[in-house]
Amino acid sequence: MRDRTKLRLLVIVAALSVALALLSWGWRTDRDEPPQAHQDGDPSIEWIRRERTAYTEKLPDVTAPDDVSEQREATAATDDRRFVRFVFTAQHSATVSGLQFRLKLIERQARVEWSEAVTDDHGAAEAYISPRFSNCEVIVVDDNWEAKRVEHTFTAGQEELRIQVHPLWKVHVVAHYDDGEPFLGAISVSSDAQTPVPMDESDPQGTKLADAEPRKTATVTIRRIRGARDIRVSFRANVRPGYDSYHEVVSAAQISNDVTLHFTIPRSKWPKGNLVVDVSDVPFTPGVDRSWTIEIIQLETQSRVLRQTSLRLPINRKHVKNGLRPGSYQVTIVSGDLVASETIEIRDCEETMCAPKLAIGASVVVVILGDTGEGLVGAVLYSLPSLYVDYPAAPIEGSVAVSDGDGKAVLHGLSPNLGHLYVEARGYQPQEVPVVLAPGRTCDLGRVTLKPARGRITVTVSNAQSDCSYSIQCRAPASAAGGTKNTAVTRGEAVEFAAIPVRKYIILARHADGGGNIAIPVELTEESPEQMVEIDLSQLPATPRSRLGKD
Repeated sequence: MRDRTKLRLLVIVAALSVALALLSWGWRTDRDEPPQAHQDGDPSIEWIRRERTAYTEKLPDVTAPDDVSEQREATAATDDRRFVRFVFTAQHSATVSGLQFRLKLIERQARVEWSEAVTDDHGAAEAYISPRFSNCEVIVVDDNWEAKRVEHTFTAGQEELRIQVHPLWKVHVVAHYDDGEPFLGAISVSSDAQTPVPMDESDPQGTKLADAEPRKTATVTIRRIRGARDIRVSFRANVRPGYDSYHEVVSAAQISNDVTLHFTIPRSKWPKGNLVVDVSDVPFTPGVDRSWTIEIIQLETQSRVLRQTSLRLPINRKHVKNGLRPGSYQVTIVSGDLVASETIEIRDCEETMCAPKLAIGASVVVVILGDTGEGLVGAVLYSLPSLYVDYPAAPIEGSVAVSDGDGKAVLHGLSPNLGHLYVEARGYQPQEVPVVLAPGRTCDLGRVTLKPARGRITVTVSNAQSDCSYSIQCRAPASAAGGTKNTAVTRGEAVEFAAIPVRKYIILARHADGGGNIAIPVELTEESPEQMVEIDLSQLPATPRSRLGKD
């Protein structure tokens, strides 16, 4: 009895194994992936391996039977198979010989088979295809040619399918500075902006072809460039002081396969300097989430040119900032309770090195009150005098602190060299507060009472279109840090920005749905805290970009 039970179990296991094997075989057959290359003797497709000088052979027209089982039986008879000739042509090439492509055959019941082929000396490939396949897709897989995927539905008898392809060329780029030094920065090549070339289906606006990182040779090889089109070559040349990024368009007449293009990168019309900050003093432990922040401020304008927070140290522990205008800068590094600050001088066409030494930073605590004596929520304590605060404000380590429900703000990681801090709240005039800081100590500023802001800007508009809305912004000037983007929408009515701090602003007017703008600078002073601004809206572009497609 036990032997019979064991025998039955063995039979069941064997049957399940066979079923799983059949299912796995069916899944591999149906999946939409190319298998190995075509093997001779495959009854689904028979490639004609001989050379043809002309397409003159007449084959009988055969209509495939509708019944699937009859179709499969008919594959054994050569006369029942379709004769298909695939011809590849290129506009700027005499022949397309040796092109590699894949043929995806699709059966009426959605079964898929793949085959691979190479064109002959006349750019053609010929085959007999079983009538059980209703349509096919031709996919070019050659690195020297590019074409969109072609779908084709078979008809009875012989057929000729023509596919347009484009050559993909290899170009060598050699670049030097105007003083003969080799250019070793990053190079990118793309299609000309006026005639964008689709390199693939995923990017119809033009594809970036190469992006070489700094290297040891001045020669870069760019592959897969579509022939007979202008290309744009870009050099990120600002890695060298005195040189900016450079772009040059090369016409199609200068481009051919395996050609070498030579470029000379000129000196910038507005020379600038580079800054290299050695951050080796920043404590860093791999795998520990401890951020550090670097801030660079131009002292002449008190504007921030860089603020970056990172969890990783740069390569070689050196942070590089390129393209700085000549002048004095303050470099500040904050890492936890450590801070370092150093003032450096940037000169034209020179690279300046600095290595701030981290030390225990100072802290400041203050209680910010309004004119009624109540604590202000969301008020700001900051260290940069040119900062224009966007509300609600966000705290920034070593730079900005935001007050709590009682008006208390605590700012850590300050350089002991600072002599002044600034307090501000929405609707109040900023106030400068002198401080005396010491490493590792907290300076208590006590209570600071702010005065209401008296600034007011009234904007009147003229020549407004009745069917348009306009956006009027009161924002910080370009040289300031921060934003202050107070925005109002109007159809022609006057706009007023009230209770704003007395300082400089920019008034921007534009269409509410985009387009160009009109910018007018405004300066409020203690003597003239109110200003009137008149804007002629007829000076704006007639139609904003976002409405072009609607009209």
